[in-house]
Amino acid sequence: METTTISRLAKEAPPPEACYGFAVGDEHFVGVVRDVVPVGETQADITIEMTTSEHQRMLASANR
Repeated sequence: METTTISRLAKEAPPPEACYGFAVGDEHFVGVVRDVVPVGETQADITIEMTTSEHQRMLASANR
């Protein structure tokens, strides 16, 4: 399994172990939340574990 970290508003961050969908551009991805770390007063970094194929698809969409 692969991981990626995204930033969101802390009040919108899901709890660890939650299934979480997110978008990168027009593409949508899904994974399981492994960690949520507050960053500053309003932001949180969310580490999401996803399948290797989903991770590769995300990386390919970011390079378009």
